[in-house]
Amino acid sequence: SDDQNRVDLFSSADGTLYLQAPESIRTLRVLNAGGQLVREYRPASGSFSFGSDLPHGFYLLQVETQNSKQVLKATK
Repeated sequence: SDDQNRVDLFSSADGTLYLQAPESIRTLRVLNAGGQLVREYRPASGSFSFGSDLPHGFYLLQVETQNSKQVLKATK
């Protein structure tokens, strides 16, 4: 089911974003509100923290694991 592949997103007060996935995250693309790619990561892990260096705003996170592709919305 989709729940098995669900990626959770958390944020901390200092602006760090945390991803938690049930399997290794292959690629994480961070797009700004205009759809421009501002960061790309290859975590190769099920948990990943990032974003403390990003300006405040709205972002789309394209998360790709071995078995799923998801888009999450993040505001920091």
